[in-house]
Amino acid sequence: MAEPTDVPRSWIGQDVVIWARSEGHPFEDAHGLGGGGFDQTKDEFGGRLAGVNDLGDTLQMEDNRLGFFPWHAVARIILPVQ
Repeated sequence: MAEPTDVPRSWIGQDVVIWARSEGHPFEDAHGLGGGGFDQTKDEFGGRLAGVNDLGDTLQMEDNRLGFFPWHAVARIILPVQ
């Protein structure tokens, strides 16, 4: 039986797009602006998939920051069409 993380784990090292919920301002949008308070928003993050485990996935973003996305916050993760 396949584990739910098997497919994303096979994408490590490839460029992916992640849509994830964020609360408050732990993440910045494309303009460098963070959200205020504890509003829940869904943002799109792109970069190279650096790691996957049972807790979530790690993304190396284009500005060389590492972002961790717990599975409960990930709405979708895809390989973009090249």
